[in-house]
Amino acid sequence: MPKKYLLPAIIVSLVLLLAHTARADVVVLKSGKKVEVEKVWREDGKIWIVYQGMRASIPQSKVARIESASKIGPEKSNPQKKAKLVVKNVATSSPPNTSRQPTKHAAQLTSKPPPAEIKKDQRLIFPDGALNELRWGTKITEISGLDKILDAVQQDGVAEYQRKKENLTFGQAELSSINYAFWRDQLYMLTIGTEGRSNFLALRGEVFRQFGRGLRTDPALERYLWTEGPTDIMLQYSKDGQQGLLWLRSSELDRQYKLSQIKSPASLLKWMKSRN
Repeated sequence: MPKKYLLPAIIVSLVLLLAHTARADVVVLKSGKKVEVEKVWREDGKIWIVYQGMRASIPQSKVARIESASKIGPEKSNPQKKAKLVVKNVATSSPPNTSRQPTKHAAQLTSKPPPAEIKKDQRLIFPDGALNELRWGTKITEISGLDKILDAVQQDGVAEYQRKKENLTFGQAELSSINYAFWRDQLYMLTIGTEGRSNFLALRGEVFRQFGRGLRTDPALERYLWTEGPTDIMLQYSKDGQQGLLWLRSSELDRQYKLSQIKSPASLLKWMKSRN
């Protein structure tokens, strides 16, 4: 596979892996589409869901049925909740107490949110300061030697650059390439490549040293996941091509990126359907 197509393929693979391991409930829309969600409950005549770390409501008229692994309680009414669609970050894995008053910061989404202004995370992407003490949110202009390989219009606003030169290393591993993905000119994702089994083993050892041993979801595949903390990480090895791949993504920028794709109830449903 050409390197310029690696990023979209990696994103799809990771989303499918996380969806398979995390979601338990299914909302079946009248259109026939099925949306797998982390949580689902009824409130104020709407179906509320937690979808990819965000809380949102779907009109009951759009829902045919709910296939839930957990029992859904009776609907509770909250007359003070006016917004037709509320999307917010979910701080905990449990749905909110429906008897509470709605948050003052909830707002109806009628237009595209303004561009995110993310300050650099005070924590390094790599605990030991690898890659020149790189941090999420770093501006494109602050990283030298980058060549654009994919324009932002080709990937929903995410532009990809590559740094490919001699003597790229990570710990004891020799790297074949480093790809930098930027959303709104802020560092959003990293993709690091290796060639040969020995270089992958060196890369794996360095990643384990810095982040601990990841979750291996399939014994038949050499693939590890880390989904806690400020960085989502996937490490994998292809035996056929003898290529190693380390993929990292900012959790906070990813949350804001997903919110930026939602402009209205209709666009929310369209966005969710496109990912099923």
